[in-house]
Amino acid sequence: MTQVNRRDVLRVAAAAAVSAGSIVGVTRVADATERPAPARPTPDGTGAVTETYRGRRISIGAPAHGGHRHRTAHGLPAPAVRIDDVDLHVMANADGSYVSAVHHYRSFEDLRSLARAAVDDLDGARLIPLHG
Repeated sequence: MTQVNRRDVLRVAAAAAVSAGSIVGVTRVADATERPAPARPTPDGTGAVTETYRGRRISIGAPAHGGHRHRTAHGLPAPAVRIDDVDLHVMANADGSYVSAVHHYRSFEDLRSLARAAVDDLDGARLIPLHG
């Protein structure tokens, strides 16, 4: 009968701990390198884009007809940003940056960054429609 001593038990435990740490490290590297699906122009020719980011559908484009819409500093309707087909309230600043209902005090240079930051902060929660 083979006897198991303390040194053998510690060696197996150390090997198991190293293996578990390696798996966690590989998982974290895989998560860090996950890239969102590239944005695709919509076929309507408006330059609108749709993408999937962290499992959420983001669409950016011309504002929908009807309903309450803010205007840009130049008097044009602010573009529509939708997360999972729910409008995200977006306002254009005079300097060309944007703020949203999710990030009212943080400006973004482009709508894609604004929408992705909103998805990050929602962290899986549904976006509540502003009106209706």
